[in-house]
Amino acid sequence: MAAQGGFEELLGRVTTYPARVEALGGSLLTNLAMVAEIPAPTFHESARAQFLRDRLTEVGYQSCHIDAQGNVAALLPGSDEGTGEDAAPTPLLVAHLDTPAAGDLDHTVSLAPESAHGVAVADNALGVAALASLPAVLEELDVQPPGQIAVLASTGGLGDGDIRGLRFFLAHTDLAIDFGICVEGVQLGRLSHGSVGMIRGAITCRAPADEQPTAFGSAGAIPTLNEVIDGILALPMPARPKTSVVLSQVRGGSPSIRPAASATVHFVVRSEAGRQVTSLVRRINEIVAEVDAASAATVELNIVGRRQPGGLPFDHPLVARTHRIMRRLELQPHLTPSTSELAAFISEGVPAITLGMSFGHDVGTDKERVSIDAMYTGVAQLVAVIEAIEAGYCR
Repeated sequence: MAAQGGFEELLGRVTTYPARVEALGGSLLTNLAMVAEIPAPTFHESARAQFLRDRLTEVGYQSCHIDAQGNVAALLPGSDEGTGEDAAPTPLLVAHLDTPAAGDLDHTVSLAPESAHGVAVADNALGVAALASLPAVLEELDVQPPGQIAVLASTGGLGDGDIRGLRFFLAHTDLAIDFGICVEGVQLGRLSHGSVGMIRGAITCRAPADEQPTAFGSAGAIPTLNEVIDGILALPMPARPKTSVVLSQVRGGSPSIRPAASATVHFVVRSEAGRQVTSLVRRINEIVAEVDAASAATVELNIVGRRQPGGLPFDHPLVARTHRIMRRLELQPHLTPSTSELAAFISEGVPAITLGMSFGHDVGTDKERVSIDAMYTGVAQLVAVIEAIEAGYCR
């Protein structure tokens, strides 16, 4: 690849890629629809995994298999992999299999002239579809990477899954992974090269077992949990480092006359500094302990996910080269930190970035949709970054 004129020549070619990828639009959309119409809520990705394993085999991947964590892993051989110092770097492309959508929702995908509509098409059916479409795209663009490309459709990428699939793969693979690319459906222009510190948790309040649920004066779990919420909302937030506490979900009770026997609030603490995250979670734990001691109810804190801050500097060749590719494609790079699969690469010391494949709208709703035209640019940038990695421009 380097013999073809270097990185500047690659930048010259990449401007032709989106229009050429468009010739494969039907195949890309077919993969998107087939993936998206198989429900895959976190911890329940097996049906989608089985389909994808077979699909990757059909389109030309080798060694396609489902591992002990439910991940779908595969390899795309290179044209001249070489050995030792002459070996081309091996990138690992990761797209999470799971979606935030419940499995009992209607997952039918519909196509309009400008967009594809369907539950979780953006998060992350499009990322998975990009992996399934990659061999055909490389052939259409006449791109022949010298080294192998590893791909992983990972389980447990969202919420309580705590990116368990990628963590497992990196801890157990025999492959020497040189670079990572996290492939997300949206948003196009995203260039994440660092992870903020994060702790995700849940606080559950349970009313006393002997409390009469219909007795006058029986409050149930919700008012007690509200004391915890009030305490969290009163915590001071520093302006530097940037820090936040998000109360993401409250659940409890039922639409009846009975006070709630239990109630739960889910929260996420994020900060640019890991010590700030730890400090805030310690304060939240103190609030929980205080309310628990002062109440007849049982109040418990459970931590379900952690991320350490870190990542690559902007001047790292992987980030800098990707930035130039995006600008050449007339994309405005958004350098946003991530709490997704990128954190697993950071923990293992693997240089990695996160890219979005298209523009999404109404993400997280039953009206979720992604732009079709933008997909072609998103896939084009992905191919160009793979070329840059394989040619050694990102070392």
